[in-house]
Amino acid sequence: MKFRPFSKVKIIYGVAIVCAFSIWNYFFSIAVEKNPPQSYDECMGVHFQPEKEYVYSREGFSKIKTDRFGFNNDNIEDPVDKNIDNIIFLGDSYTEAIYIKRKDNYVKQTEKLLNDAGYKFRSINLGASGNAVPDYIYNASCFIQTFSPKYTVIQLHFNDLIDESLRPEHGNKVVKDNNTFAISHTPQTQKRTAHYVAEITGWFQPALFRLLENAFISPRTKTTKGKAEKPQNLLEEKEKKEIQDIVDWQMQELKRKYGENLIILYFPPTPQIIDGKIVTEEIPAISEKRDLIFEGAEKNNVTIFNTEDMLVKYYQETRRMPRGFQNTQFGLGHLNADGNYIVADFLYKYFSNKFNR
Repeated sequence: MKFRPFSKVKIIYGVAIVCAFSIWNYFFSIAVEKNPPQSYDECMGVHFQPEKEYVYSREGFSKIKTDRFGFNNDNIEDPVDKNIDNIIFLGDSYTEAIYIKRKDNYVKQTEKLLNDAGYKFRSINLGASGNAVPDYIYNASCFIQTFSPKYTVIQLHFNDLIDESLRPEHGNKVVKDNNTFAISHTPQTQKRTAHYVAEITGWFQPALFRLLENAFISPRTKTTKGKAEKPQNLLEEKEKKEIQDIVDWQMQELKRKYGENLIILYFPPTPQIIDGKIVTEEIPAISEKRDLIFEGAEKNNVTIFNTEDMLVKYYQETRRMPRGFQNTQFGLGHLNADGNYIVADFLYKYFSNKFNR
């Protein structure tokens, strides 16, 4: 097949552009943004690769090295130390908190506040992005056997007991069979295969994301001033009853597996920016799901706290947003260092009162 001279030039330039972009991707991901893919095992569930460096800068910034279990902790030599009690923290990306310095996340700050006050506790962060309640139920035995926790703190978002628990693609999900609920566990061969593929191609993703972000996402964010989608649909009565049953069962399982020293923290979506305005009032479609979660906790005698009021109060008193970052949009996204400190301070006061009774 013969090429015209102009076609040859186009092909040469095309190959050169692809090669240059690939080299740039490789350099960026290896030298700048180290982004090892997630791992999975049947005991601990989803986590990062153990003892790997990770640099994150898409929202906030952090540079961490994971512990030997693949979580965002300083290295844990002995998971069970007779001289110190463990508090394990389960949650999704809010608890994993790779977008801020480790010392600033609420898990580490809770530990510091307690130890500074003379209490001997070690906080262990077992948060993993994308996790929901079925994961905490399925992996409970492993967490308890490995870390023997004195207390367990589980962080929830408004959809963690509802939408996220039922997603068909989720590895662990709640299913109903003959009027009884159970956790359906999907074998993770697909995730392991994806992990091996990510080992080969994962270096390409960070820089590609940056290119798309700079070309499309960032300009749009600036013009819309962080416009967020506002959920509108309220639950029908039949749907509400079905969801309440699902929430109740999950609360029962959490209480059965983690015992009396279980504490649940509810993380709200407020205060946030919607249509360019600070919104602190309730959004009906969200508050309705939140109420179902609190009703389920009360019914099953599970200790649960709503961090909504303290986050809104902080904004009203300081005019500082407890969520969002300088390289994204304040009022959107995860809790920043201020928001994490608010939660840590609350937990410190709760534990102090509990110990001093």
